[in-house]
Amino acid sequence: MSGEPADDLDMIGLTPRDPRDAMSLQTAWLRSFLAVADNLERAKQYGLRAAVVVTTEPRAFVDSVAEWTGGRGVNVIIDLVGAKYLEANLNALSARGRLILVGTAAGAQAMLDFSTVMRKRLTIVGTVLRARSTEEKATATRLFAEQVVPLLADGTIKPVVDRVYKIEEIREAHARIESNESFGKIVLLIGGE
Repeated sequence: MSGEPADDLDMIGLTPRDPRDAMSLQTAWLRSFLAVADNLERAKQYGLRAAVVVTTEPRAFVDSVAEWTGGRGVNVIIDLVGAKYLEANLNALSARGRLILVGTAAGAQAMLDFSTVMRKRLTIVGTVLRARSTEEKATATRLFAEQVVPLLADGTIKPVVDRVYKIEEIREAHARIESNESFGKIVLLIGGE
């Protein structure tokens, strides 16, 4: 990401819970953002402009994207779910679209239709911070400091915090995460108030 607004960029944050982090960045870099979220009213409080509720059926996702984009598809999908949505993601992308694989919550292995990838001239990128070299991590940290921290400082983007727990309440915090009802980060305080 260059830090310059991308006037022609659409993005989907595909996550079973909520797309809050990318949703925050939408105001800084994206023309529009389609979120697959199950709590749209809460998401709208944090800047979500366009959304669709998609159940666990990937075909419904493809149909919703086609309707939302007039059949064009979206330019970028950031997939936090994984294998279950691979075929749907490929079908939902526009020509020369980009699929960014970030998570594997719904599986790490799927069949890949090469003909769809080649016909649409798609780019598929996988990423994980843990496997990166120290130099790459340093670069990512520097870019975050240069491009995102100023947006946090001036209020353009705001972290979304669901709840704050004291260390003594760790069981309650864990239960909140497991409930799948949280919207935003769960913060655990260690020492202090």
